[in-house]
Amino acid sequence: MIQSYGISVDKLLHHRNTQSYLLRQLLRLECYCVENEMSLTWKLRTKQFPFQFFSEVVMFGYKQNIWLIGPYFLNPKDRPITMILEYDVEQQEFKTITTTGKTLNPFLAFKRMPIYFTYGRFLYLAYSNFETNKYCIDKLDLETYEWIEVIDFGQFPPARDYIDGCSYQGFFYVSGNSTNHVNPNESGSSDNIVHRLNLDTNQWSIVESRGNAPTSPNGSSIFYKNNLIVFSKEGESIHCLDLLTFQWMKYNIDQRIPEFNCRRHSHLIQVWGDELILLRSIDEFQFNVFDLKNKEWRVIDTVGKRPNKVRTEPTMIILGSTLYALGGQSGKNHLLSMNLTPPELNSKSKSTLEELEWVKQMYQDGYEDIEFIFEDGKCLKAHRTLLCSKNEYFKSLLGGNFLENNSKSVFISETSSEEFEELIKYYYFAFSFETTKINLVDLYEIAGKFMAIDFQEEIGQKLVNSLEIESGLETLRAFTHIPSPSSEGLKEKTLQFIKKNIKEICETPLFQTYCKMDHSLIKNIFASF
Repeated sequence: MIQSYGISVDKLLHHRNTQSYLLRQLLRLECYCVENEMSLTWKLRTKQFPFQFFSEVVMFGYKQNIWLIGPYFLNPKDRPITMILEYDVEQQEFKTITTTGKTLNPFLAFKRMPIYFTYGRFLYLAYSNFETNKYCIDKLDLETYEWIEVIDFGQFPPARDYIDGCSYQGFFYVSGNSTNHVNPNESGSSDNIVHRLNLDTNQWSIVESRGNAPTSPNGSSIFYKNNLIVFSKEGESIHCLDLLTFQWMKYNIDQRIPEFNCRRHSHLIQVWGDELILLRSIDEFQFNVFDLKNKEWRVIDTVGKRPNKVRTEPTMIILGSTLYALGGQSGKNHLLSMNLTPPELNSKSKSTLEELEWVKQMYQDGYEDIEFIFEDGKCLKAHRTLLCSKNEYFKSLLGGNFLENNSKSVFISETSSEEFEELIKYYYFAFSFETTKINLVDLYEIAGKFMAIDFQEEIGQKLVNSLEIESGLETLRAFTHIPSPSSEGLKEKTLQFIKKNIKEICETPLFQTYCKMDHSLIKNIFASF
C-alpha cells in the first residue's frame, strides 16, 4: 500500500533517517495534490489575514463571495466592535464593510454563537438578550450594508442559553425548552416547544410538534432535507424535526465520536450531500464525517496542512463543492479551502493516483487507434478502449454493431473539433475549467449529446456555482431545454438565483432578447413567484 504513494519500501528499510525520508515523500504527494486540485487537499488561501477575530465568526456566502462577521478589538483597552469582511473568491482579496443603521452589540450577539441564515438580500442574526430576556433578531442588508432591527410580534420565544433553529421556505423555526431561565433544568424530561417566525410579516407563532424531541437544546442550525437536526447532549443520538409534519424522530448512533460536546460542536457542522462534516481542535482538525443514512461517524484522511491550532473552533462554509475554513483568536489565522468532489458526480474521485497519472500520460502519446474527422477538416485521435470503458455512447459506436466498430476513423457532424476535443480531454483527465475556451453552456449541450453524463453533471454544477446577473437566463435555458439526470435540481437552483436578482436581471439587454426568443422561459420565471 505504501508503495502506491511513491514511497520505496526498500529505501525505507535501509534509510538512516526514516522520519525525514517519509516527510519528504509526503510533501511531494502534497505538492502534487495541491497543484492538481485533488479532492480533500487543504489549500492555503491567505498568507496574511487582515484582522484577528477574538471569537468564532459568522461565515456565509453571498453572490459567490464569503462574508465573515465577528467581534474585533481596534485597541486592546477599547470595547469590541462588530467587524465585517467580504472575501472575493476570484480575486482572493478582502474588503472591509462599513455599515449604517443599528449598532450591533458584539457582547450580546456573540455571547453564544448566534443562529444565522440568509433570506433574499438579508443576513439574519438571532440571539438571546439576557438583559431584556428577549430573543432578538437583527438583519443586515447585504446590498446597502445597513443593520436593521427586526420588529417582530406574536408569540415570542423567550431568551434561552441555547436554542436550535433554521430557516425553511420563508420561515425561521426555533426549538428549545419552554423555560426562560438561562440554565434550564436538564433532568431528562422534555418540555420542548417550537416557535415559527414568518420572515415576510415578522409574526411569531407556536407550532404544535410531536414525537421524541431532544431534552437539551445545543445551538444547532443543521438543516437536511426538510429537517432540523439536533444531536443529543452526549452525542449518542440525533433528533430530526420534519418541518412539513412537525414530527420529531430519534435515531441512536452506534459508532459515536470521542469527546463529542454538542453545545461546543453543533454550530460548527456543515451539511454535504447525505453527510455532516465537523472540524474541531480537540482532535487536531481531523476530517470527521457523519453518515446521515447509516447514523455513524468516520474519519477521512486529508492531504496538506490543516488549520492552525487555535483557542476557538474553526468556522466553516461550503460554497459549491469547496469547503472554506477559518480559525479564530490567533495571530496565525488563515483562510483555507478544500475541494469536496461528490463521488456520484465525478468518476475521477474513484481513480487512484496511479491510474490518474497513467491515463494522463496516454493523451496524445502516438498510440491512438481511432481517429475522429470533423466538418472543418481537422482530426483528433484517441484510444478506442479508453473511450469505450468510460462512455456508453462510444461503447455502442466503437464496440457495437455499427460500421465504425471495425473502422479506424469516424466522421463527427454538427460538432466542432474544439468542442469535441474538450470532451476527449475529460476522459484523459486533461480537461480544466480554468483553461477551456468553450462556452460552458455549449459544452453542457455537447456532453449531453454524447452521453457524457459525469462530464455534463460537473459542467452543470460549475454553471450553478458561477451564476451571475448576465448569465442567469442563459444557464436556466440550458437546464430547461437540455435534459440530464439532475437538470431539474440545477434548474431549481438557477431559478432561485434569478428570483433573488430579478430586478437587476430584468434590466439587462439579454432579458429583452429572451422575451422575444423564448417567451415561455420568461413566463415560467414569473409563474414561480
